[in-house]
Amino acid sequence: MTANAQHELEHALTHLAKQDRVIRKALQAIGMPKSRRRPGGFATLANIIVGQQISTKAADAIWRRVKTATGTISASNVMGTPDQNLRDAGLSASKLKTLKAIASAVEQQDLNFRTLARMSDEAAKAHLTRIWGIGDWTADIYLMFAMNRPDVWPVGDLALRTGWQAIIGDPERIGAEDLSAHALQWSPYRSAAAVFLWHAVAAQKAA
Repeated sequence: MTANAQHELEHALTHLAKQDRVIRKALQAIGMPKSRRRPGGFATLANIIVGQQISTKAADAIWRRVKTATGTISASNVMGTPDQNLRDAGLSASKLKTLKAIASAVEQQDLNFRTLARMSDEAAKAHLTRIWGIGDWTADIYLMFAMNRPDVWPVGDLALRTGWQAIIGDPERIGAEDLSAHALQWSPYRSAAAVFLWHAVAAQKAA
């Protein structure tokens, strides 16, 4: 994370706080989140895949073992690592298949991260989701964290709904479509709003 990334996040949330009373009160209560910016490229996309649907602690442990198995996380190294070694590192069959599919796309020049960075949000997302195992959520997270796109909203992310529930103090979780519709008012800073709602979930767990 760079200082510039943190500054951009704080600028976006300060802007949203001026327009949205709920975000303003929550921001005053739990403070600013840290930027989740990551460098673009194969390793970051692979890390997002590894971390899906498991705890942060489990994801970190598996990631360390995957790095040990491959040496350095790169498309060529993943392609050259036996499947059994990656399974022994803790990868599920589907995550292994996805990592190999991404690595193969890079090796065959069907996926070029520099070219991807020049695409529009819609084009980049479509390009990523052509690869086996990459769904809308994975593509959205990559756009947000690795491509620094400011107005991405990962529809259906359960933690976003939990975060909104936490900051409004409502015991009933809002539906994914309803929250997505509500989030339209946060454009063009929906990515920052999402980071803040994830931050709200972490703050609630720590309380």
